[in-house]
Amino acid sequence: MKVVLTHNSDVVPECVVWFERAKKGWSKKPIKVKNTYIIVDADLLPLIDFMHKYMGLKEDDYRDLRMSLIHYTMGIIDKHLTGE
Repeated sequence: MKVVLTHNSDVVPECVVWFERAKKGWSKKPIKVKNTYIIVDADLLPLIDFMHKYMGLKEDDYRDLRMSLIHYTMGIIDKHLTGE
């Protein structure tokens, strides 16, 4: 399953975050929810690079932006799985 972040114009590049269903043994934490997904990969570099070039994003803020986008996509997956 993947979440594609797009913009209405072709100016801002697409970003993709891939998720897979969690399996026992992948983590030391127990899986409590039936539909638990984990992030497998996140291709956010095009957006981060765009924001660095044209919006003055500093390298110190890359991690914060990346985490915000990942949390946003996790919310999208949760809404999709719960039917909201």
